[in-house]
Amino acid sequence: LELFAQLTRDALSRMPEADRALEEIRLLGSIVARGLAERVFELEADAGGEIVDRHLEMTLEGPFSFPRLSGFDQRVVEIRGKADRIDVFANGDLRVVDYKLSRVPDVDSSVQIAVYAHAVQQALEARDGRPHRVTQAMYLAFGDERQSEGRLAPAGEETAAAVRARASDFAAAIDRIEAGEYPPVPKRPADRSEEHTSELQSRFGI
Repeated sequence: LELFAQLTRDALSRMPEADRALEEIRLLGSIVARGLAERVFELEADAGGEIVDRHLEMTLEGPFSFPRLSGFDQRVVEIRGKADRIDVFANGDLRVVDYKLSRVPDVDSSVQIAVYAHAVQQALEARDGRPHRVTQAMYLAFGDERQSEGRLAPAGEETAAAVRARASDFAAAIDRIEAGEYPPVPKRPADRSEEHTSELQSRFGI
């Protein structure tokens, strides 16, 4: 935390004083509230495990195999993306982290972190010649003080199963799009649903 505070203050020194003060409070906290940095470091410390390798902004490009029909079939998908951070633990397990500047996505429907985790697993297994199980997959958001973390599932085998299931959902969605089936499925943040409802009622009388 001391090192992070030093780096943060150095980086913020070029900002106007008012903006600098707000960012310092948000990141480093104050006498009445903890900062975002402390909460994130605490999450990682509580997770434990010995990290032996770390990949930052890992490029994912090329064909990857995705399960279909609950794993009874496979299809190849060309993926082009960049995984923000991958931690490799001593036992070969993987933690995949995607940083968000705003809010944590809806972890009940989002497939991005699962697709990245699925592709990262294949890439590292091909490189290392040994199994890599995804036991943690999460979003870390820096724009919402109420919720800074969103996990795909509890750590361990439940995360591995969730990654496989979402990867299968991703492949099925591509199948439907290629078949010309892509009806709109709008989603809106739950905490703004009442605001949207009021706007619709006032504008359209519904």
